[in-house]
Amino acid sequence: AHLRARLPLSGRTLADLGRDLAAAPDWLAAPHGAFGTGLESLVHETVTASADAFGADFAMSRGMRSLPDLVRALRGENWAAICDWDITHFFCCVVPRPEAAAHFGGSRAALADAAWAMSSRMSYNSWHFVAGNLPREPEVVARDHFVPPVIPDVAYFSDQHHHGHVNNNVRFSVRSPQPVEVDGRRFDGFMDLRLLRCAGEPFGEQDLLAAHRVSGFVARATSLAAALVAAGTGLEVTAFDSDWHWTAVTGTGPAAPGALAGPDRRAS
Repeated sequence: AHLRARLPLSGRTLADLGRDLAAAPDWLAAPHGAFGTGLESLVHETVTASADAFGADFAMSRGMRSLPDLVRALRGENWAAICDWDITHFFCCVVPRPEAAAHFGGSRAALADAAWAMSSRMSYNSWHFVAGNLPREPEVVARDHFVPPVIPDVAYFSDQHHHGHVNNNVRFSVRSPQPVEVDGRRFDGFMDLRLLRCAGEPFGEQDLLAAHRVSGFVARATSLAAALVAAGTGLEVTAFDSDWHWTAVTGTGPAAPGALAGPDRRAS
Protein backbone atom coordinates (compact mmCIF):
# COMPACT_ATOMS: atom_id res chain seq x y z
CA ALA A 1 0.00 0.00 0.00
CA HIS A 2 2.86 2.38 0.80
CA LEU A 3 4.43 1.99 -2.64
CA ARG A 4 1.13 2.09 -4.53
CA ALA A 5 0.21 5.32 -2.75
CA ARG A 6 3.50 7.05 -3.51
CA LEU A 7 4.69 5.66 -6.84
CA PRO A 8 2.94 5.50 -10.25
CA LEU A 9 2.57 1.74 -9.99
CA SER A 10 -0.32 -0.65 -9.54
CA GLY A 11 -0.57 -4.24 -8.38
CA ARG A 12 -1.12 -6.30 -5.26
CA THR A 13 2.36 -7.79 -4.93
CA LEU A 14 5.94 -6.70 -5.52
CA ALA A 15 5.98 -8.93 -8.59
CA ASP A 16 2.90 -7.09 -9.89
CA LEU A 17 4.54 -3.73 -9.23
CA GLY A 18 7.69 -4.89 -11.00
CA ARG A 19 5.75 -5.97 -14.07
CA ASP A 20 3.88 -2.67 -14.12
CA LEU A 21 7.17 -0.81 -13.89
CA ALA A 22 8.72 -2.86 -16.69
CA ALA A 23 5.78 -1.99 -18.94
CA ALA A 24 6.38 1.76 -18.53
CA PRO A 25 9.77 2.56 -16.94
CA ASP A 26 10.41 6.01 -18.44
CA TRP A 27 9.37 7.84 -15.26
CA LEU A 28 12.44 6.40 -13.51
CA ALA A 29 14.55 9.00 -15.32
CA ALA A 30 12.15 11.92 -14.75
CA PRO A 31 11.67 14.02 -11.60
CA HIS A 32 9.29 12.44 -9.12
CA GLY A 33 8.10 13.83 -5.81
CA ALA A 34 10.96 15.48 -3.93
CA PHE A 35 13.60 13.75 -6.05
CA GLY A 36 15.36 14.50 -9.30
CA THR A 37 14.56 11.05 -10.67
CA GLY A 38 11.93 8.40 -10.21
CA LEU A 39 14.66 5.88 -9.42
CA GLU A 40 15.66 7.88 -6.35
CA SER A 41 12.03 8.15 -5.30
CA LEU A 42 11.50 4.41 -5.75
CA VAL A 43 14.61 3.56 -3.72
CA HIS A 44 13.62 5.92 -0.90
CA GLU A 45 10.00 4.82 -0.72
CA THR A 46 10.95 1.14 -0.81
CA VAL A 47 13.53 1.58 1.94
CA THR A 48 11.08 3.59 4.05
CA ALA A 49 8.36 0.98 3.63
CA SER A 50 10.84 -1.78 4.49
CA ALA A 51 11.85 -0.15 7.77
CA ASP A 52 8.21 -0.08 8.83
CA ALA A 53 7.18 -3.47 7.45
CA PHE A 54 10.08 -5.33 9.07
CA GLY A 55 10.14 -3.33 12.29
CA ALA A 56 13.75 -2.39 11.59
CA ASP A 57 15.53 0.47 13.31
CA PHE A 58 17.34 1.20 10.03
CA ALA A 59 16.74 0.15 6.44
CA MET A 60 19.01 1.00 3.53
CA SER A 61 19.83 0.35 -0.10
CA ARG A 62 22.95 1.27 -2.07
CA GLY A 63 23.86 1.77 -5.72
CA MET A 64 25.84 3.84 -8.23
CA ARG A 65 25.22 7.55 -8.77
CA SER A 66 25.97 7.79 -12.49
CA LEU A 67 24.76 4.94 -14.66
CA PRO A 68 25.69 7.02 -17.76
CA ASP A 69 29.32 7.15 -16.57
CA LEU A 70 29.28 3.39 -16.12
CA VAL A 71 27.78 2.74 -19.55
CA ARG A 72 30.37 4.99 -21.22
CA ALA A 73 33.22 3.28 -19.38
CA LEU A 74 31.92 -0.19 -20.26
CA ARG A 75 31.57 0.66 -23.94
CA GLY A 76 35.08 2.11 -23.98
CA GLU A 77 36.43 -0.83 -21.95
CA ASN A 78 37.88 1.78 -19.63
CA TRP A 79 38.36 -0.56 -16.70
CA ALA A 80 40.96 1.70 -15.10
CA ALA A 81 38.46 4.56 -14.86
CA ILE A 82 35.89 2.38 -13.11
CA CYS A 83 38.53 1.09 -10.71
CA ASP A 84 39.65 4.63 -9.90
CA TRP A 85 36.22 6.00 -8.97
CA ASP A 86 36.06 6.90 -5.29
CA ILE A 87 33.14 6.27 -2.95
CA THR A 88 31.43 9.53 -3.94
CA HIS A 89 30.47 7.77 -7.19
CA PHE A 90 28.20 5.54 -5.12
CA PHE A 91 25.27 6.15 -2.79
CA CYS A 92 23.33 4.51 -0.02
CA CYS A 93 19.89 5.67 1.09
CA VAL A 94 19.60 5.04 4.84
CA VAL A 95 16.23 5.51 6.55
CA PRO A 96 16.03 5.14 10.34
CA ARG A 97 12.66 4.86 12.02
CA PRO A 98 12.09 7.76 14.45
CA GLU A 99 11.91 5.28 17.34
CA ALA A 100 15.55 4.35 16.70
CA ALA A 101 16.63 7.62 18.34
CA ALA A 102 16.03 5.88 21.67
CA HIS A 103 19.19 3.87 21.01
CA PHE A 104 21.17 7.10 20.51
CA GLY A 105 20.31 8.99 23.67
CA GLY A 106 17.08 10.31 22.17
CA SER A 107 19.13 12.56 19.87
CA ARG A 108 17.99 12.99 16.28
CA ALA A 109 21.39 14.53 15.53
CA ALA A 110 23.14 11.39 16.76
CA LEU A 111 20.69 9.29 14.75
CA ALA A 112 21.49 11.32 11.62
CA ASP A 113 25.21 10.90 12.29
CA ALA A 114 24.75 7.13 12.55
CA ALA A 115 22.70 7.08 9.34
CA TRP A 116 25.38 8.98 7.43
CA ALA A 117 28.15 6.77 8.82
CA MET A 118 26.21 3.75 7.57
CA SER A 119 25.62 5.39 4.19
CA SER A 120 29.31 6.13 3.78
CA ARG A 121 30.29 2.61 4.73
CA MET A 122 27.79 1.08 2.31
CA SER A 123 29.09 3.33 -0.47
CA TYR A 124 32.54 1.98 0.32
CA ASN A 125 31.13 -1.54 -0.01
CA SER A 126 29.81 -0.71 -3.49
CA TRP A 127 33.26 0.67 -4.36
CA HIS A 128 34.85 -2.51 -3.03
CA PHE A 129 32.57 -4.86 -4.99
CA VAL A 130 32.34 -3.20 -8.40
CA ALA A 131 35.79 -4.25 -9.63
CA GLY A 132 34.93 -7.88 -8.93
CA ASN A 133 32.56 -7.77 -11.90
CA LEU A 134 35.14 -6.58 -14.42
CA PRO A 135 37.47 -8.54 -16.73
CA ARG A 136 40.68 -9.68 -15.07
CA GLU A 137 42.78 -7.00 -16.69
CA PRO A 138 45.96 -5.84 -14.89
CA GLU A 139 44.37 -2.65 -13.55
CA VAL A 140 41.45 -4.65 -12.17
CA VAL A 141 43.62 -7.34 -10.60
CA ALA A 142 45.79 -4.67 -8.97
CA ARG A 143 42.80 -2.90 -7.46
CA ASP A 144 41.80 -3.93 -3.93
CA HIS A 145 38.35 -5.53 -4.13
CA PHE A 146 36.11 -8.24 -2.75
CA VAL A 147 34.22 -10.91 -4.64
CA PRO A 148 30.71 -9.44 -4.98
CA PRO A 149 28.12 -11.05 -2.69
CA VAL A 150 25.29 -13.07 -4.23
CA ILE A 151 23.64 -14.83 -1.26
CA PRO A 152 21.42 -13.13 1.34
CA ASP A 153 22.30 -13.63 4.97
CA VAL A 154 21.44 -12.70 8.54
CA ALA A 155 23.70 -11.74 11.43
CA TYR A 156 23.07 -12.06 15.16
CA PHE A 157 24.70 -10.10 17.99
CA SER A 158 27.13 -8.36 15.66
CA ASP A 159 27.30 -5.52 18.19
CA GLN A 160 29.58 -7.84 20.15
CA HIS A 161 32.32 -8.12 17.54
CA HIS A 162 31.79 -6.03 14.36
CA HIS A 163 33.49 -2.65 14.87
CA GLY A 164 31.01 -0.59 12.86
CA HIS A 165 28.06 -2.40 14.41
CA VAL A 166 29.46 -1.85 17.89
CA ASN A 167 29.76 1.88 17.21
CA ASN A 168 26.20 2.14 15.86
CA ASN A 169 24.42 -0.28 18.22
CA VAL A 170 23.55 -2.76 15.45
CA ARG A 171 22.67 -6.11 17.01
CA PHE A 172 20.72 -7.96 14.30
CA SER A 173 20.80 -7.53 10.53
CA VAL A 174 19.65 -8.85 7.17
CA ARG A 175 21.64 -8.37 3.97
CA SER A 176 20.08 -9.14 0.59
CA PRO A 177 22.39 -8.45 -2.38
CA GLN A 178 21.11 -8.52 -5.95
CA PRO A 179 22.62 -8.38 -9.43
CA VAL A 180 21.89 -5.57 -11.88
CA GLU A 181 22.38 -5.69 -15.64
CA VAL A 182 24.08 -2.68 -17.20
CA ASP A 183 24.52 -2.55 -20.99
CA GLY A 184 24.61 -6.33 -21.26
CA ARG A 185 26.99 -6.93 -18.34
CA ARG A 186 25.79 -8.52 -15.11
CA PHE A 187 27.04 -6.82 -11.95
CA ASP A 188 26.66 -9.11 -8.95
CA GLY A 189 26.13 -7.33 -5.65
CA PHE A 190 25.48 -4.05 -7.47
CA MET A 191 22.85 -3.18 -4.88
CA ASP A 192 21.40 -4.63 -1.72
CA LEU A 193 18.75 -4.12 0.91
CA ARG A 194 19.87 -4.12 4.53
CA LEU A 195 17.71 -4.18 7.63
CA LEU A 196 19.12 -3.46 11.08
CA ARG A 197 17.78 -3.80 14.61
CA CYS A 198 19.52 -2.38 17.64
CA ALA A 199 17.59 -4.54 20.12
CA GLY A 200 14.58 -6.82 20.39
CA GLU A 201 14.02 -9.97 18.37
CA PRO A 202 16.50 -11.19 15.73
CA PHE A 203 15.48 -11.43 12.10
CA GLY A 204 14.38 -14.88 10.99
CA GLU A 205 14.23 -16.95 7.84
CA GLN A 206 10.90 -15.49 6.73
CA ASP A 207 12.33 -11.98 7.12
CA LEU A 208 15.27 -13.01 4.95
CA LEU A 209 13.03 -14.42 2.22
CA ALA A 210 10.75 -11.39 2.23
CA ALA A 211 13.68 -8.96 2.20
CA HIS A 212 15.12 -10.76 -0.81
CA ARG A 213 11.90 -10.12 -2.72
CA VAL A 214 12.08 -6.44 -1.83
CA SER A 215 15.71 -6.13 -2.92
CA GLY A 216 14.79 -7.92 -6.13
CA PHE A 217 12.20 -5.24 -6.83
CA VAL A 218 14.76 -2.45 -6.41
CA ALA A 219 17.29 -4.37 -8.51
CA ARG A 220 14.74 -4.78 -11.29
CA ALA A 221 14.06 -1.04 -11.21
CA THR A 222 17.79 -0.33 -11.36
CA SER A 223 18.25 -2.65 -14.34
CA LEU A 224 15.35 -0.93 -16.09
CA ALA A 225 16.92 2.46 -15.35
CA ALA A 226 20.23 1.18 -16.75
CA ALA A 227 18.43 0.09 -19.92
CA LEU A 228 17.03 3.60 -20.32
CA VAL A 229 20.53 5.00 -19.92
CA ALA A 230 21.96 2.52 -22.44
CA ALA A 231 19.36 3.80 -24.91
CA GLY A 232 20.51 7.39 -24.41
CA THR A 233 18.48 8.71 -21.47
CA GLY A 234 20.27 10.77 -18.83
CA LEU A 235 19.91 9.69 -15.21
CA GLU A 236 22.00 10.82 -12.26
CA VAL A 237 21.40 10.09 -8.57
CA THR A 238 22.11 13.28 -6.63
CA ALA A 239 20.21 12.59 -3.39
CA PHE A 240 21.36 10.61 -0.34
CA ASP A 241 24.45 12.67 0.48
CA SER A 242 25.32 13.95 3.96
CA ASP A 243 23.03 17.00 3.76
CA TRP A 244 20.14 14.85 2.58
CA HIS A 245 20.51 12.42 5.48
CA TRP A 246 20.81 15.24 8.03
CA THR A 247 17.67 16.98 6.77
CA ALA A 248 15.69 13.76 6.34
CA VAL A 249 16.49 12.53 9.86
CA THR A 250 16.51 15.75 11.87
CA GLY A 251 13.94 17.75 9.91
CA THR A 252 16.27 20.76 9.92
CA GLY A 253 18.55 22.39 7.38
CA PRO A 254 21.92 20.98 6.28
CA ALA A 255 24.40 20.14 9.01
CA ALA A 256 27.32 22.40 9.77
CA PRO A 257 30.60 21.40 8.07
CA GLY A 258 32.12 18.43 9.85
CA ALA A 259 28.96 17.60 11.79
CA LEU A 260 28.50 14.30 10.00
CA ALA A 261 31.28 11.75 10.00
CA GLY A 262 31.98 9.12 7.36
CA PRO A 263 34.93 7.24 5.86
CA ASP A 264 36.54 8.18 2.57
CA ARG A 265 38.46 5.90 0.26
CA ARG A 266 40.09 6.15 -3.16
CA ALA A 267 41.49 3.47 -5.39
CA SER A 268 44.56 5.54 -6.18
